[in-house]
Amino acid sequence: MTMSLFNGLSGLSAHQKMLDVISNNIANLNTNGFKRSDSRLAEGFSEMLTASTAPTASLGGTNPLQIGRGVRLGAFSVDFNQGTMEGTGRSLDMAIQGDGFFVLGNGAATKYYSRVGSFALDSDYSLVDQATGFHVQSTTGNITVPKDDPLPPRATGSITLRGNLDPTTVVAGSPIVTSIQVMDSRGQAHRVELSLTKTGPMTWGMSAALPDSDGVFSDNQVDGITFNEDGSFAGVTGGGAGDNDITLTFNGLTTPQTISFALGTASGFDGLTQLGGESTAAAVDQDGYEAGSLLSLSVKPDGALSGQYSNGRLLDLSQLVIATFPNAEGLEKVNDNMYQESANSGQAILGKGLSGRAGSVLGGNLEGSNVDVSKEMALMIVAQRGFQVNARVITVSNEILQEIADLVR
Repeated sequence: MTMSLFNGLSGLSAHQKMLDVISNNIANLNTNGFKRSDSRLAEGFSEMLTASTAPTASLGGTNPLQIGRGVRLGAFSVDFNQGTMEGTGRSLDMAIQGDGFFVLGNGAATKYYSRVGSFALDSDYSLVDQATGFHVQSTTGNITVPKDDPLPPRATGSITLRGNLDPTTVVAGSPIVTSIQVMDSRGQAHRVELSLTKTGPMTWGMSAALPDSDGVFSDNQVDGITFNEDGSFAGVTGGGAGDNDITLTFNGLTTPQTISFALGTASGFDGLTQLGGESTAAAVDQDGYEAGSLLSLSVKPDGALSGQYSNGRLLDLSQLVIATFPNAEGLEKVNDNMYQESANSGQAILGKGLSGRAGSVLGGNLEGSNVDVSKEMALMIVAQRGFQVNARVITVSNEILQEIADLVR
């Protein structure tokens, strides 16, 4: 009879642990990045009363006679299904849509992994986890944002032209004039005027000019801007002083500045064309900019941390590293929604978002828990009933033992 008592006791213990797991899931219903767990019960040791026998010529075989010795907690499994995305409006809040973990470090050799990208800048402008102060890791180490460092200016090195040139324009007739603002090496702006003049049935030339107070040209001509018969751009045939570059020296500077032109892809229609219709050719872009200061931060889907500067430039400042594992369910949970490697998780595979099995990084969002309250409530009822009936087994066993004890009266 004592065996039934201990079987019932093992049932109480196992269902209590099952309830512990369920209660932890429910307690973390609103914990960002929390992944619910399931408990798996397994039969305890089975005592062999009679071993099995093989069939013979005269007798059939018999099955083994075994009796179980209760139940035990067999395994825990972590459910890594995606939680819901919760918009926060904070540019440094990040969530991973798909597989992967943010990598955090505290200066020691051990790295920590988290699904919760609740990040902020500390007083040293380092990107850290708000809960622990652990540093967010990039492909090169801790991430530090150059918040007080101005973005140096960039001199214009290329000008892009797009649009159509009317094929009915008279050779050596009135030019098509467009202008664009370019930057010198100090980030100062100068307006350059470009004049496109037809020089043949399929060719055009271009000259550049700027006010005398701004500087002088040593080469201001592009010759042989040629088109195919279907109106697509063919290329630039001019050489030397008539090639695809212009060179000028701005007043106050001694180093000449060379600017090239992006006129389109050979045999393409993505730049200048010579098609029927009016002339619309214009300078639409240039790659120079003035000095700027950092205004805001954002994150790209691949985990690149970008800075928006006052001069309109968006510059990648760092690259967050995203870790994946051969067996994410084998990770060990530690405090503050973090995990660390275990013997069965495999080593971290480090990369960036949208590479390998890593998902995309969403800025301005945090991942919610993946706890389903209705499922947890149903499992809680199952655990409660399991506890109750095992308690009843102990009660019945005790009553039978009491009856046996009463026999000696």
